[in-house]
Amino acid sequence: MDLNEGVGFGVSSEDLEVYVLPSGQQFDEQSMSDYWSTPGSRRGMRKGSEQGQDYVAGTCSLGLRRKPSKDVGGGGDAGLILLKPKVVLRSTLEEL
Repeated sequence: MDLNEGVGFGVSSEDLEVYVLPSGQQFDEQSMSDYWSTPGSRRGMRKGSEQGQDYVAGTCSLGLRRKPSKDVGGGGDAGLILLKPKVVLRSTLEEL
């Protein structure tokens, strides 16, 4: 991926940060990728809670995002995800 294309012209390296996810966070395919899933599967939606959601056991591949603006609570930018972090899900560990 051409970094200039991905982040937009005029964004410097100081505007980017490594993106990792804490253990116990609910799986969200919009902001993370399941490391052990096959393309097209919806593994993160299988088991884990009453709603069928799974939870993150840990991050195994770092992501990259543009730093959030200072006033996120006031409607600012929450940070554009350029590269989703890859995570291992709790259900994956249970299957081992």
